[in-house]
Amino acid sequence: MYREVTYSDELLKYWHDEKESAKWYKESLETDNCTEESFTAFCNDHRIFEIDEVALLYLEYVTPSVVNIHFSLLRGKHVEINDLIAIRNQLFDEGVVWIFGWVAKRNRWLRRVCEMAGMGFYGIEDATKVVRGKPFILQRYSMHVTQFLVVEKKESLLLSV
Repeated sequence: MYREVTYSDELLKYWHDEKESAKWYKESLETDNCTEESFTAFCNDHRIFEIDEVALLYLEYVTPSVVNIHFSLLRGKHVEINDLIAIRNQLFDEGVVWIFGWVAKRNRWLRRVCEMAGMGFYGIEDATKVVRGKPFILQRYSMHVTQFLVVEKKESLLLSV
């Protein structure tokens, strides 16, 4: 179950959890100067969906029809892919045509989640961040509304990916 939320101090649990994440991820956050205050400002600047009180999906509107997404999941928790698909469909219904997000190349789990939600990696990488003297590679995963074929059936619509 997902719901749209606005910033409250309860969302700080996601920031605290990220501060305790894997060493490579914490080191990448250090390059962003991610403080509690910057997290609060980030939340206030973005549209946010909370999924089952264990995940946040932040939407950064580049234009009214293009969205850059950011994702936080509490460690040890699981998210329903159907909730991510439902949010995707809602965005497409609202007129968004392109959704993208940057995923650390090392983050195989999140890359797989992106693929299950319908996003793909099409070869665009960003290696401008440096962590411990090495490039920290981000891969752009994206999807466009035209990738989804809607087939009409008697009393329902099926969405195929």
